[in-house]
Amino acid sequence: MSWILFTIIGITFWSFANIVDKHIIDKRLKNAVLAAVLFEFVSLFPAFWIFLAYGLPKPGPLLLLAFSAGLLKIASTWLYFKGLKVEEPSRVVALYNLSPLVVPVFAFIFLGEVLGPEKYLGIMLLVSGAVLISMKGVSGFSLSKAFMPIMASMLLWVMYYIVIKSAVDSIGFFQTFALSAIGSTAFSIPFIIFYKKEAGNAIHSKKLSLLLIFSKSLGFAGLAFIMLALSSGYVSLVSALESIQPLVVLLFSYLLGRMRPELLEEGVGRKEMGLKLASIFLMIAGTFLIS
Repeated sequence: MSWILFTIIGITFWSFANIVDKHIIDKRLKNAVLAAVLFEFVSLFPAFWIFLAYGLPKPGPLLLLAFSAGLLKIASTWLYFKGLKVEEPSRVVALYNLSPLVVPVFAFIFLGEVLGPEKYLGIMLLVSGAVLISMKGVSGFSLSKAFMPIMASMLLWVMYYIVIKSAVDSIGFFQTFALSAIGSTAFSIPFIIFYKKEAGNAIHSKKLSLLLIFSKSLGFAGLAFIMLALSSGYVSLVSALESIQPLVVLLFSYLLGRMRPELLEEGVGRKEMGLKLASIFLMIAGTFLIS
């Protein structure tokens, strides 16, 4: 059962990264586009070492595919930061939990696959959780400002993974990741030039640079443990267990908001916390049923 421990450690690293990202976009770099491109620039460092260790893959259409995936990644990252800018990290991560809806819904629409009753129930629970997490209070419904950018970000991220999966089977995971990182950086250059003054100030800020590197490192560490979990457990079970990440983010956000409110703002009222917990548990249950 080591896959359970690896998955929990992985989502813990990712949860810390989400909170650091929220601090960056709120307190350090308010430009979501620039935050996304600088965030992707950090990926150049591991990409360089990967090519040193594994060498360059042979030229071919899959290289172009992996390189182009970088555009999907940077667009998804920009929308992620855009959502974080206007919403609490616990809500943003919970909305990302709608990703299990994509595959069965697409399979039904495009392939005509008939879903079992448990999957329809799972979809209903996921949608119900998304509605609840978008409510600002129990007295009325108000769609979160982060809903649309996070939904778009999630869809782009799913497309990114589909493209990456196509290349991984032939090129290998590490080289595919390195190529997509170079692609992200290449697509970032026009934005760096456009925001050159603001980018220069950000790059020369040691605290911001360290935070970006720290967040990316947490993301890499989380991915490493998830890969370990996948190597010793079923993909569907690991994916389902990943759905508890919003709960972990909510816990960390609550604790940090109470101890250091100047670093992170999180709604901690009894009714608001109850609403968030109810929505997250609905989405976790929905994910388990779909998976």
